[in-house]
Amino acid sequence: MITVEEAKELVMNAFKPQGFERISLSKALNRVLFADIFSPISMPPFRQSAMDGYALRLDDVSQKLKLQGVVKAGDTEVPTLLVGHALRIFTGAMVPDTADIVVMQEKVEVENDKIVIKDSNLKSQMNVRSVGEQIKMGSIAVKKRTVLSPGVIGFIASLGITEVEVVKKPNIALAITGDELIQPGNSLLLGQVYESNSITIQSAAESTGYNISETVFLKDNFEETKSKINRLISNFDALIITGGISVGDYDFVWKSLQELGCEVLFYKVKQKPGKPLLIGKVGNCSVFALPGNPYAALSCYYQYVLTALDLLSGKANAGLGVLKLPLSHDYTKKGDRAEFLKAKVVDGKVTVLSAQASSMLSAFTDANAQVYIPWDVNELREGERVKCYLF
Repeated sequence: MITVEEAKELVMNAFKPQGFERISLSKALNRVLFADIFSPISMPPFRQSAMDGYALRLDDVSQKLKLQGVVKAGDTEVPTLLVGHALRIFTGAMVPDTADIVVMQEKVEVENDKIVIKDSNLKSQMNVRSVGEQIKMGSIAVKKRTVLSPGVIGFIASLGITEVEVVKKPNIALAITGDELIQPGNSLLLGQVYESNSITIQSAAESTGYNISETVFLKDNFEETKSKINRLISNFDALIITGGISVGDYDFVWKSLQELGCEVLFYKVKQKPGKPLLIGKVGNCSVFALPGNPYAALSCYYQYVLTALDLLSGKANAGLGVLKLPLSHDYTKKGDRAEFLKAKVVDGKVTVLSAQASSMLSAFTDANAQVYIPWDVNELREGERVKCYLF
């Protein structure tokens, strides 16, 4: 049985991007750029006014200047600026080649059709954006593996680009096992419980940028389990399974994966919750077999599956964000397994919540983080800093 650190290192080294697709820029939010984008234009493509004011020659600032005309943003032609004259100009407008400077309107007095400059601290090219000031034609505009945020998308659009090549996101399926599980909305019989893993994992996936395309429910029957898993691994890039991965008489996932030729990355981790965790590959499909208990399944999604999906999607910073924060209280860990604990971060401190059992999700009404306690640490004092994974 491997440690959490060993398992995470194996995940980090095992999953790589699986090709690219070309999509509309309007659909590219939070996708990862597959290759460098080179700017097809200089930006700005012309000398551009940085503010509302007056374009003129620096040599003429000491005299009254006659207003020659107006240049607005969007004008495609501008007059040649004459000696002793000035042009009224607006932010974003093209500055004539014969103008050295744009003087902001607050530093100018207008007298009929003439202006007087009231600023003695003027320099050549002041308030003029030069051609290519932001980026020059042919330069790298956005580097590969950049996550396409709203600001990056806006920058790409400003270069006239409408489509981008992004890393393919994995097509994901979800399989839920357990004869005791009944869908919410139905009446419970004695011995049954409501099934929550499907909506929990679907919601976790959606909240972290992924979509589960198909969800199937597996009966505790070996042949059905094997047949349905075989269909899913043949049609999807990634398969998440909850339950059936232990060694009980009715746990058929492990046996099915063995018979289907699963190449196991690891099976069982020295952690709580989520010890019976398997990650591997069958053909081209990545398989994540998680425990059936709701919190164990969710914890394993956040700690391992999300990291793998991020790596498959090309993200440089895979997995949940992490901080080291001080505990608001003492904490004693029993046993020699690492723990992932439901926790709440408030005012820069973290509190471990109650209801930590692997079957319990109730603490998530307050939880906004997980605290990680390594296997070889048992006693923690108030104020000690612990690793916190932020949801």
